[in-house]
Amino acid sequence: MLPGGDQSQAAEVSMNFFRVARGRVESYNNGLPAARAAAARQRYADLFAVLVKHRDVVSRVTFLGAGV
Repeated sequence: MLPGGDQSQAAEVSMNFFRVARGRVESYNNGLPAARAAAARQRYADLFAVLVKHRDVVSRVTFLGAGV
C-alpha cells in the first residue's frame, strides 16, 4: 500500500517497515486515501476471484506481512 521508495520486492517485512520509519516513504500518517483503499479492495477481489476459479487445485493461501 505504501508508494515510492526503492520498490524493494524483499519478503523481509521489517526491512520495508524500517524504510517507512526512517521517513523514506510516505506512510499516510493521516489515513489511507479513499482511492488507494478502493484500488486495494479491487486487487484483493481480483486475486480471490482467481483463487476461487482454481479452487480445485488451490488448497491453501498464505499472506506474509499482512497487518504490518
